[in-house]
Amino acid sequence: MKQIKLYIIIVSILAVGFLYCKQSRKQLTHNMDKNIVFSGVDATGTSVRITQYPANIVSLAPSNTEILFDIGLGASITGRTRFCNYPPEVESIPIVGGFVDINVERIVALQPDLVLAIRGNPQKSITELRRLAIKVFALDPKDITDVVRTIKDIGNITGKKENAEILADNLARRIEVVSELVKTIPVELRPKVFYGDWKSPITAAGINNPIDSLITMAGGINIATDSGVSWPHYSFERILAHNPDIILSGFKNKEDLVKDQDLLLEEIRNDMLWSKIKAVQTNRIYFIDEDIVMRPGPRMVDALELLARYFHPDKFNVRAKESSRVLSH
Repeated sequence: MKQIKLYIIIVSILAVGFLYCKQSRKQLTHNMDKNIVFSGVDATGTSVRITQYPANIVSLAPSNTEILFDIGLGASITGRTRFCNYPPEVESIPIVGGFVDINVERIVALQPDLVLAIRGNPQKSITELRRLAIKVFALDPKDITDVVRTIKDIGNITGKKENAEILADNLARRIEVVSELVKTIPVELRPKVFYGDWKSPITAAGINNPIDSLITMAGGINIATDSGVSWPHYSFERILAHNPDIILSGFKNKEDLVKDQDLLLEEIRNDMLWSKIKAVQTNRIYFIDEDIVMRPGPRMVDALELLARYFHPDKFNVRAKESSRVLSH
């Protein structure tokens, strides 16, 4: 009888202890969850947890940098790439390398709370930063269709969710306005567009790149999609066969372009081959700031609207000038 009582007492103690431990673990997990302000999987497939919103951020892509400024976090950026050149305020921010030549030591010295990367950054550098206990979240925006989502992702991870949603929703509405108007335009009324160089070897914007998406969404037909690759070498014979209605060409230095634009246009118009193209004959040659068409950030929506206005001036209530002009923002 005594043995039975002893057995019951022992079982009771163990049961109470088990329940206490279970409750303690549950409470610990709950407390840990309460301390996590962000949890998600980034573009590299890595699970990232943030326990405190970052005050010091290193940006490894121009699109990330522009988004951070637009949601009110410009002052929190303590490091950038040499390609992060907008807005002008970035000039005072230390440089930590480029896209592929990231200086891990410089980043570590800045002691960032968060490194905002993109999938195109070297995996080796990302892995090394993580090994050194630095939080890295990689994004993978490819074109304008990814801009809204990327802005919201950055807002969530940085604690600027409200600002990010306001910006993202505004951009989404602007994209929708263009999309709805373009839907009303028959395919046969959409201009054939060539984006690329005019000096040999000619490189064109083909398929699966940001410019192709912009041309299509703005109501144009990209002639170089027949190449089957993103950035093909494109022969003049193929351009002549398509005879594009519009020619777009990117530039990097606006000051030089503004100064030399008339000379460039004169050179194209007097060229024995290019003068045969409809776009040249009708003065529909436009020079575009490469940054706004190549970076999947907020200004890409500006580029979409600008292209739509030049492709379809009647639909977008903007009278296209007879002469060529610079498209930039």
